[in-house]
Amino acid sequence: MGKGFKMAYFKKFPIILNYLMGGNSYTVVDVAKRSFYINPLFKNPSYYIEYDLKEGDTPVILADKLYDDVELAWVILHFNEIVDYYNEWPMEQESLVQYIVNTYDDPYARHHSVSIQTGNFVQVEHPAYDRLDVSNYEYETEMNDEKRSIRLIRTDYIGDYVNMHDEEAERL
Repeated sequence: MGKGFKMAYFKKFPIILNYLMGGNSYTVVDVAKRSFYINPLFKNPSYYIEYDLKEGDTPVILADKLYDDVELAWVILHFNEIVDYYNEWPMEQESLVQYIVNTYDDPYARHHSVSIQTGNFVQVEHPAYDRLDVSNYEYETEMNDEKRSIRLIRTDYIGDYVNMHDEEAERL
């Protein structure tokens, strides 16, 4: 995601002096401490916009387009409570297909079934007239697509959000 993104975000973390590893002493960032606090003010929809991620969107690209600052990519992840970018951000179509092929012996085999009337999971013994089989491919595609809906802080509030986060990070 880019060196600038990582460095800007980690500047807010506490430092561990003399961290011992392999007989050597290091100064490292304490990544175990993380601000999860999001001021309730920012839960108000007037402070953010709903956005559906498109193919190729990354936090860095969005921060550059929206805030004209790639170093604010961490804000997009933090505000959406994304801790693990590689598992919580949607995959590109090519990566998704590769993941499905590598994960399942048969990507088009039945993953599960749902009731056509209710949408609830049902057993394979459920009456065929009210059962829809969902393939591994369809399931993984749906799971990936659910990650596409995010919230972006409006540009006129980004400074306030960063300042509130910095204040919280100083208390860690």
